[in-house]
Amino acid sequence: EVESTGDAISLLINVKLSQTWLETVLEKIKELLPLMSTGELVSLLANLAARGRRRLDILPLIAAAFHANPNLLTVNQLCTLAQSMSTLEFVDARLLRRIASDTIVNGNAIKKWSSISTLAVSFAKLRFGHTRAWRTLTNWINANYRLIFVHYHFFY
Repeated sequence: EVESTGDAISLLINVKLSQTWLETVLEKIKELLPLMSTGELVSLLANLAARGRRRLDILPLIAAAFHANPNLLTVNQLCTLAQSMSTLEFVDARLLRRIASDTIVNGNAIKKWSSISTLAVSFAKLRFGHTRAWRTLTNWINANYRLIFVHYHFFY
């Protein structure tokens, strides 16, 4: 019996479940969504994306749980969320607003070009046109473009 959010996420991520067990675990996850942390919600969406499971019965519920959870996403969580949404081709206005606001707030916390690349590609795939979020990315690029050349010359 799955009792905690951690158990449910762990089962989904680490155990190869038959279709019957997968349905059972997903039903339990639906019940536990309001109790999940931001990290667990990101992991759940990432796992569904990795498995290619575009579950329209659970995706809006995950979006609602994100909307109810006010914790700021880390840069890695933001990248994973945006990439998972683009992989699943899941566009939800609440999640897009969350991605926009957390991208703007986290602009100075972005440290890696790979994060910028992940966000930009995901934004493009989602046809995400939030001007301030894009401006945050372009400001970071303009402030850090020299680093790519230093990195490139150092390794090559």
